[in-house]
Amino acid sequence: MSYNDLEQQDKDILHTASDLTQLVAGEIKDEFKSQIEKQKIRNKVDELKDEYSEMVHSVKEKITNQLDKF
Repeated sequence: MSYNDLEQQDKDILHTASDLTQLVAGEIKDEFKSQIEKQKIRNKVDELKDEYSEMVHSVKEKITNQLDKF
């Protein structure tokens, strides 16, 4: 194998490694985005649960107050 062949082989290996690195980096980036979106959804669900809980508590208080008046 000549020096030029080895040099070309090295370039090919580096090119392949670069392509794989970009592919993996893209997949990691996509996974991070997915996890961030999932966390945003969880946070919103938690906010809605808190709001619902507050509403239920308020309604219970109003009903209790009305019943106490009778």
